[in-house]
Amino acid sequence: MNVVSFQRYKALMKKQIIPFTLIITMLLLITGCNQAASSGGPGDVSSEQIEKEIKPTDEVVISVDVKPEKNDWSNIWIENTNQSEKPRLLLVGDSITDGYYSRVKKRLEGQYYLARYTTSKFVGNPDFQTELTTILNRYEFKIIHVNNGLHGWDYSIDEYQKGLEDLRRIFSNYAPNAKIIWCMTTPVRNEENLDMLGKLNQDVIQRNQTALEIMGENGVLINNLYQEMLGHPEYYQADGYHFNQDGRTAQAELVSSFILKSD
Repeated sequence: MNVVSFQRYKALMKKQIIPFTLIITMLLLITGCNQAASSGGPGDVSSEQIEKEIKPTDEVVISVDVKPEKNDWSNIWIENTNQSEKPRLLLVGDSITDGYYSRVKKRLEGQYYLARYTTSKFVGNPDFQTELTTILNRYEFKIIHVNNGLHGWDYSIDEYQKGLEDLRRIFSNYAPNAKIIWCMTTPVRNEENLDMLGKLNQDVIQRNQTALEIMGENGVLINNLYQEMLGHPEYYQADGYHFNQDGRTAQAELVSSFILKSD
């Protein structure tokens, strides 16, 4: 009896986000069943009854099917948290944003307190949304620049679109006064010949088009870093994804200039 109850409980917790009250109810049911089983007699409860009692209700929210990559990482860095003289600027992204962050900081730290949230998490990943929401709940940003599109290739374009729609709602709810800038995902090149674009670049183009439709048509500013990097294979590292020092410097200048013009 105890094993059946616990396995059912674990399965529910793994696949679904369950309200706190439902969890308590489940635990009480399991405890009651164990007591009944130990006492015997008419109070016994069958496994079929347990399964029926802890069946999810309409309140249960089904979570996104998370498709993990080999490594899962996040970097959160908020500068000058005990000061308030300047407006705050948040850079959201992946390793590409990590690459130019320090250079953007040097250019803009006179005007803003900078912060970054960089991660391997796909925009539709509920953990990405939770981490971002936590930051936005704590700090108020004047400008948020987002460049996150080179992870989560196991997700479909429909899931990417859903992630962007969720992200737009998060900004609307948690950063209603911030100016949002969406940065187009940079090209992916053929690692054997950096002068050529890689096969995955077709997916980048599709994602950028989807982002343009969702973000651009809802008043979000578009920083077309894709187009700016398209003619510069010399900026790339050998993997065809990441950028060398010259590429990072060029991106930092472009991102910084776009932010200043948009303010």
